[in-house]
Amino acid sequence: MKKFKLCIFIRVFMCMALISPVSFMGQNAVFAQEAKAASTVIKPQTFDYFVSEHRIRVQAEITDEAGVKVARTYFRAVGEADYVFVPMQSLKDNIYEAVIPKPSKDTQTLEYIILAVNQKGQIVKTEVFKVKKDDGKEVPEWQKAVSEEGEIKVSTELAKAPEKLPGFNDSVSLDVVESSGRFGTAAGIYSLITTSSGGLSTAAVAGIAAGVVAGGVAIGAAASDDDDDEDNNIKITPSDPQTLLYGETREFAVSGGKIPYTWSENVTPYSDNTKATFNSAEAGTGTATVTVRDSQGNSASVTVEVKPNVNVSFE
Repeated sequence: MKKFKLCIFIRVFMCMALISPVSFMGQNAVFAQEAKAASTVIKPQTFDYFVSEHRIRVQAEITDEAGVKVARTYFRAVGEADYVFVPMQSLKDNIYEAVIPKPSKDTQTLEYIILAVNQKGQIVKTEVFKVKKDDGKEVPEWQKAVSEEGEIKVSTELAKAPEKLPGFNDSVSLDVVESSGRFGTAAGIYSLITTSSGGLSTAAVAGIAAGVVAGGVAIGAAASDDDDDEDNNIKITPSDPQTLLYGETREFAVSGGKIPYTWSENVTPYSDNTKATFNSAEAGTGTATVTVRDSQGNSASVTVEVKPNVNVSFE
């Protein structure tokens, strides 16, 4: 009788990569998940749940050799609307703080991103943090210590500020930030199909923010009118569909079009933004699309299929 032996090898880091970025450390939130580019470092204070109808305090340690010019917390109720933001105030010892309005009873999950701009105009943002509601627990310290009085100023980078803030039940004032302050658009937080209040596409806004750092990588200066005879056909290499095992990486390069280039958020661009690395451990199994756009909105894409890294043998 033949003996069948199933040997399945799954790398340890596959399990580690599936751990949620939200820190589950009880009520004592910790600094984790650094976002870094140039000399800017953001160490967000994460939390593991929230209780509805209470304001939320968000803190981060933000440092930069050139100095921090702007710090913001972008947030939204998942499934409700686009991102809005609240400014972060400097406290002491490089600690910045913002207050998110009270989530309504119907809001199940919040998303938030912390963004910083240094004195050189470089932009750095963290990953997206997701936090779920748990009204069955005690109100945590990051909500209990927040004053419920006064109005919270909330801003958007979209064409028009909403009359009400979807997913939240609080006293807020809503406005549209001026075009020179659309750092979230330049960093890719807003959808690239969105049109800004000044009538500019987000690709054009990204071009205005010449030399910034979006997603932790430098974006080059926008092309001038003298470059009209330049090859406008943007290309991504390799261009054919890619297949990776979970844990493998793949490098993509871009050519043509007009700088600056912006990559989709599932890759990590190099410092000159002409190349980017796709990490399958971060993307997870399944099919993903890697996209790069130039300053005029032209784009090129390639699909990447990530398969489970499982070896099966029979003896």
